[in-house]
Amino acid sequence: MLKIIMTVAVLLLMITVPPSPSDAYLINGLLDDWGVQPHIQWVPSSGISWIEEDNWGSGHSSFPGGGELYDAEALYAHVTGGMTYVALVTSFPCGGVQSDLPGDFGIDLDLDGVYEYGLKTTGAQAGGLFANPTWMPTTTYTSSSPSRILGGTLIDTQPLVYHQTSIIENGYPTWVIESRFDWTSIGGDPAAPFGLHWTMDCGNDRLDLQVNPVPEPATVLLLAPGLAALWGYSRRRKRSSG
Repeated sequence: MLKIIMTVAVLLLMITVPPSPSDAYLINGLLDDWGVQPHIQWVPSSGISWIEEDNWGSGHSSFPGGGELYDAEALYAHVTGGMTYVALVTSFPCGGVQSDLPGDFGIDLDLDGVYEYGLKTTGAQAGGLFANPTWMPTTTYTSSSPSRILGGTLIDTQPLVYHQTSIIENGYPTWVIESRFDWTSIGGDPAAPFGLHWTMDCGNDRLDLQVNPVPEPATVLLLAPGLAALWGYSRRRKRSSG
């Protein structure tokens, strides 16, 4: 009986324990572990918040200002294991275009349009999570603000890649920005909805995503009483048969 109880416990733990931060997603700019193939399969695996706006622009007429080179195409986020993983697909290159550079991820905890935290995407501090960031406004399309972090308090650094894929769309390579941030550094509620924002300096295109975390299985919390009851039952049977 004890062997059966232990086997059931192990199987349930394997099913219900959420993946640890180290194995949820590989930060490598490849989106196969999200269930995504840019321009082929935009819809991700279940539980992931996402938005896709390939070949049209938020707040602009039918296509990003400046054309394909400025296209912000899709944004994904998934809260799991105490981490939020983010991935963005764009045609905007890591080195920027002329004087316009890529923006950073804005994190809006209260969904009020104020980005209390920011995640750097380029430079020596790429992957850095900033509290109370000072933001640079966009230059051409001001409604797309903010763009880049100019200052703030660095509270954590996680891996980040700005990866040029082999995919070509309308004559330009497709890029993927992929990273994560740790909720323990923020101290917020990882189960509460929040906003993500990204654009480039000019604001020719932007992506805004409301992230709605999917509650992780709570079955593990119910295991202890059930296993204790089974254990007590097996002990009573042993005594009665003895």
